[in-house]
Amino acid sequence: MTTNTSKGLSLIEVIIASMIAVFVVAAAYAVFAASTRGGEAGMARVELQLEGTRAMSEIAQQLKGSGPADLTGTGTIDYPYIFQDGQATAPGKSFLAHTKPKKRSKPGQIDNGPIDEIAYKIPRDTDGNGYPTKVDGTIDWCLETYAFTVETNPATNRNELQYVGYDKFNQVISRRVLAKDVERVEIVPVTATQYRVTIWFRRPDPSGKGPELTFSLSTTVNFRSVE
Repeated sequence: MTTNTSKGLSLIEVIIASMIAVFVVAAAYAVFAASTRGGEAGMARVELQLEGTRAMSEIAQQLKGSGPADLTGTGTIDYPYIFQDGQATAPGKSFLAHTKPKKRSKPGQIDNGPIDEIAYKIPRDTDGNGYPTKVDGTIDWCLETYAFTVETNPATNRNELQYVGYDKFNQVISRRVLAKDVERVEIVPVTATQYRVTIWFRRPDPSGKGPELTFSLSTTVNFRSVE
């Protein structure tokens, strides 16, 4: 006669084993979720940096073809014209004005400041002689005006760095978004023909759980000589 001495698991042992299994699964999921969020944030940061770099490159490329424009021949520099937060209040510049862009940053943070915007002119070669000058030797500035502005898109509530073109009647003829989530722009004249441009970005974490992504970059723009 044989006796079966094997025992089944007691109810307490089953509960403990189940709790351990749940803990292991939860821990594994937490690690996976954290890794996924980290990957999303990393990709979002790379995208933000690439977007910012492309935008800055275009700003530098466009502005270097400009220069100090005296449109009246009185010695007064009319363009480039720098204004802040959409408040273009100089005489004859009201067509550049727009609603003040919104801020995500808080007072005391480095990117919580006024947003510089710039409007400028490009020289043209009207007579086709290869030089952008009039018969009297002065620079022949185009009738159109171009500007880099930062405006809040009401549909997305996100700030957009825009490249805007105006015709000779100061009407918008083109508008293109260069970058999103621009928090601040600073344009500082170093000399009459050299400007320092700095852009700060602030973008929400893609998961909605982490801190905001921030990024900034600067460049010095030298106007091309048109003399």
